Amino acid sequence: MTDNFEQNSFSLKRFFLGKISRKITFSFLVLGFCMAIIGTFIFYTVSVSLITSEIEAHLETTVDSRAGHIETYINQDIERIKLITSRTQLRVDIENYLLDSNSEFEAKIIQKLKDSRSSIEEIECVCFINLSGEAVACDDLLLQGRDFSTENFFIKGKQKEGAYFFKLGEDDWRIVVSGPIKQNGKLMGVIITTEYFDNLEDIVLQRAGLRETGEVLIAFEDKNGNDIHPFARLYENEGNYSVVTGIPMENALQGKSVFFDKSLDYRGVEVIAFTHYTPDIGLGIVAKIDRAEVILPIQRLSLGVAIFITILVIIVFLFVGYFISRRITKPVEELTAANEKLRNQDFKARVNIKSGDEIELLGNIFNKTAEALENLDKEKNQIDKAKTEFLSITSHELRSPMTPMKAQLQMVLGDYFGKLNKEQRESLQIVLNNTERLDKIIVDFLEISRIEAARLKFNFIKADLAKTIDNVVNEMKGFMPEKNIKIEIKAEKLPTIEVDPDRVSQVLRNLINNAIKFSPENSKIEISAKLFKGMILFSVKDNGVGISEKDQRRLFEPFYQADNMYQHKTGGTGLGLAISKGIVESQNGKIWLVSQLSKGTIFYFTVPLKPIREMKAIRLLFSNSANVDEALKNLFREYIGPLGDKEFEYLMKSNGISYDSIMEYIKFLVRKGILSGEKAEEFKNKVALIMNKVEKEENEAK
Repeated sequence: MTDNFEQNSFSLKRFFLGKISRKITFSFLVLGFCMAIIGTFIFYTVSVSLITSEIEAHLETTVDSRAGHIETYINQDIERIKLITSRTQLRVDIENYLLDSNSEFEAKIIQKLKDSRSSIEEIECVCFINLSGEAVACDDLLLQGRDFSTENFFIKGKQKEGAYFFKLGEDDWRIVVSGPIKQNGKLMGVIITTEYFDNLEDIVLQRAGLRETGEVLIAFEDKNGNDIHPFARLYENEGNYSVVTGIPMENALQGKSVFFDKSLDYRGVEVIAFTHYTPDIGLGIVAKIDRAEVILPIQRLSLGVAIFITILVIIVFLFVGYFISRRITKPVEELTAANEKLRNQDFKARVNIKSGDEIELLGNIFNKTAEALENLDKEKNQIDKAKTEFLSITSHELRSPMTPMKAQLQMVLGDYFGKLNKEQRESLQIVLNNTERLDKIIVDFLEISRIEAARLKFNFIKADLAKTIDNVVNEMKGFMPEKNIKIEIKAEKLPTIEVDPDRVSQVLRNLINNAIKFSPENSKIEISAKLFKGMILFSVKDNGVGISEKDQRRLFEPFYQADNMYQHKTGGTGLGLAISKGIVESQNGKIWLVSQLSKGTIFYFTVPLKPIREMKAIRLLFSNSANVDEALKNLFREYIGPLGDKEFEYLMKSNGISYDSIMEYIKFLVRKGILSGEKAEEFKNKVALIMNKVEKEENEAK
């Protein structure tokens, strides 16, 4: 019950892997899915690499372009400072001022510096710094008098013109351009110009080609040339500078042009960045773009490509898997179908496999095996035919002298040839009784030979089988009256059908005869008949000694007598049940029994509502049923080992030996891990060959 439920219940494993074709198709499906994932990953990686390389090249171009603009701008400032320091009158006034420190000359210097600033609009302030580093003349009061002796622009400005970055206040960053002022080769001081980052801001803040999140950041060295300032980001609206962190500044200010991927900027966002360094002015430039802006389109594209590739690959691999699985499973299915035919004794089954591999070799071996079995079957059929003909001829030849023998004995016993004394009469009566018994055996043999040769005669007429039952019961009431057996009829209303009532009477007579023999005195026998699945089902029930399970399977064999059978005492021939089986099965009916020791027996048989006019041969004599138990026991020893005998006996006592009971037992062995699936299949096939599915057919009939 549990096994049937498990077999009928839904199982994903059985659904996907229950057949070879599904296993192959499912394997190709998994392989295709994995390849789709790998392909998508490769596509994504290559796409990211290509796009990243493109962004890197663009950022490099952008940085170089901005650096060029800044350098041009700074160079223009340097040219301006050269122009200022080259003015002769300014140098004379400065020299006079340095000689007598007269405020008159100081005022002239400041005025000339103002004139220089006004002539160059970008300059915000011009200062003269003496050799001590003091801004002695400046047109910006914030710078007037300040000490710049430690600043880079003063120290380096005494040597040559250059541009520097200077932090005047908290957020007051300026560009300082300085240069030496000399008179007749003598250094008098340093001239500086300062300006805000306005023009530089315009250069840096250009977003052309940098997408939405792209921007350019700058970094510069402090006054000592060692410490590195963080990035200064130029805000568009506020115009001031804010310290930012996160991007590797040291690379921007150490002369390295390096591409950085997956760096975090001051917002904590992954960026793609490229750096550039201008050593002349100590300026580092970084152009960056948010990595998400670059990768997101690729991710979206990859998702679409992944879906497309996955669907395409699955379709292709399903088709290929199905094609390959069919190439493999089609010959396997052909072999399976042919093997099933062979198991059902269709020895003409052949396969035509042209796969060019081991399966084709297996198919050729199967064909040779089937051919050998077909030849054996032909030989067996010839032997059976010869046996049947021999039995028929022998029975006829034996019966021919029996009739005159009986007649002569009857005439002698009737005193036709003179009066007999008591001893003579008793002796001749014994001879006559045995002659009649021998004649009955010969008649039964003739019946069996006709059954096996499919020549059993039926006389089909319209008949009511309820009347047939009544006639047989009335006839059997005179059999063994000393036992006082009561026979009851429980027949439903039966239709009038075309049937041979004499053959039905013959079967009923045999069954009632046995029931009376094996029933105790003063007991009861029940006869019933009813419509059942398109047939009429008869039963004969007694309360006799019953029949053991091991005897039930062989009870319909000719001459078989169980240990407790009444033939031993009554001299029965043992052919009645075999003939009954032949009569019933010749009409495609079934006959079987249900019995328990000491509890009685019920015999069942069925009669079709429509007669079978083309009868089939029913094998009764020389069946291999007598050897089935021993052959099955040998199989149990072969597959289970020393415990095979005990297991066989246990199975016989608990469930009885039948095709279905052995199949269930083999399933049990597989579930417990005692037998592998391959061994179990071998076991099943050998059992099927031995039992020839007889038991299975009988169970289905019941």
